[in-house]
Amino acid sequence: MPSQPGELLARIPFQADRRQRRRWVGNGRAHIEVKGVGRPGGDHVGWHVELALSRLKGVHWAQVNSVAGRVIVAFDDDTVDVDDLVDVIEGVEAACGVDDEGFSPTRPDHPGDTEPMRRQVYAIGADVAGFGIGVVGRLLRVNPLIGETASLISLADATPALRSRLEGKIGRAAADLGLAVGNAVAQGLVQGPLGLVVDVLHRGLVLDELRARKDLWLEREPLLNEVAARIRPRLTVPGPAPPRDPMPAVNPASAPPAGRHVIATGPPPVAGPLLTAGPLLTAGPLPSACPPA
Repeated sequence: MPSQPGELLARIPFQADRRQRRRWVGNGRAHIEVKGVGRPGGDHVGWHVELALSRLKGVHWAQVNSVAGRVIVAFDDDTVDVDDLVDVIEGVEAACGVDDEGFSPTRPDHPGDTEPMRRQVYAIGADVAGFGIGVVGRLLRVNPLIGETASLISLADATPALRSRLEGKIGRAAADLGLAVGNAVAQGLVQGPLGLVVDVLHRGLVLDELRARKDLWLEREPLLNEVAARIRPRLTVPGPAPPRDPMPAVNPASAPPAGRHVIATGPPPVAGPLLTAGPLLTAGPLPSACPPA
């Protein structure tokens, strides 16, 4: 039997990876999560996602932000919708063998996401419910828990070593909401309204901060995109040779080993026939075989 709370948390049989794909859509662009791009060796996944999306009719451009773990897509919503974009992304993930992975629960929340605000609303609702449990307990003169027992949840919430273990098992979002609900129920059972009032005020301030952050994101997103457009790398499609090449010709035999590899191989290949069906694709099938991570 585990002798410490940390050992008990280590035995919780949960997975930390989040399975639900998040997205933000606005201003003619979509910020969609992509599996595999935020880990070492995941650059090839992002490259193929950009290439596949750029071949979709109605997509102006696509660029992966590996730090945020998302692809930013500028598109015409009269020609293509977000579900079509997600279908393309899922096809690339499957071809590159990352479709079974989850989304990192430790990555910071996107400023446009609504999930963080929902968690705070749910936690405030739990506090209100806990206050109601306390009122009922006082009327019935029932006190099923002692204060020291209820304080264990607050201790786990306030102790980084314990909280980090719990977050590693179920993810940061689930840990935050689970501890909030558990604390609200425990405080209600011990009839401690002061702690619940303080928690409601705290989470109300956090909710207001999240709303302000989202409003600022909605205001600044077009400006950020305008700045990024000036430095955005563009995917090029092979075409006819220009009439005059300003760079001297390179002989692959005389190039160093690394140079010969680049000259011989070019861009990384893609696994299998990727998303070749459907009327939305304009450039046909992608090349074959996605390199391993």
